[in-house]
Amino acid sequence: ILERKPTHLVCAFDSPGEGRRNEIYAQYKANRTEMPEDLRPQIPMLKELLAGFRIPAIEFPSWEADDVIATITRQAVEKDLDVVIVSSDKDIRQLLGPRVRLFNCRKNEFLDEAGLLADWGVRADQVVDYQSLVGDAVDNVPGIPKVGPKTARSLIEQFGTLDEILSHADQVSGKALQKNLIEFAD
Repeated sequence: ILERKPTHLVCAFDSPGEGRRNEIYAQYKANRTEMPEDLRPQIPMLKELLAGFRIPAIEFPSWEADDVIATITRQAVEKDLDVVIVSSDKDIRQLLGPRVRLFNCRKNEFLDEAGLLADWGVRADQVVDYQSLVGDAVDNVPGIPKVGPKTARSLIEQFGTLDEILSHADQVSGKALQKNLIEFAD
């Protein structure tokens, strides 16, 4: 707060228990370890500390902090505000835009649309497609076997979207890749 001097500040929290994403995909985050027991009692204290500093702590039943962040970001951009999201969560990259940047406080660096393009080779509107292809071990999203970042980037560059990639799987070079795209499309 002292260093960056934000004009507005909000802290988003996951709601307790399983959420909407588990309804969509039952194995979502199935491999993730439980919250450490010593951290659990710290959450209410953190919320109390935030309240003491008059920083809103927002959570919404059945939704994750990512969803809250996305909603607040959209609303802020609609009000012509510049947004900096403090997170190292790679899923948040889909929110990048002309008025939205990410700040990774662990690395003390910002990421914008150009940085995303340089890093992953995709635009913000292609992040979900990219993640769907490569998978996400943290969230237990399997992706397509044998599709890593380089292949995903190439496929997205060639076809534009995941839907187009899957509908043209027979045109992709390499029989094994064609087979995996068809077999693991779901």
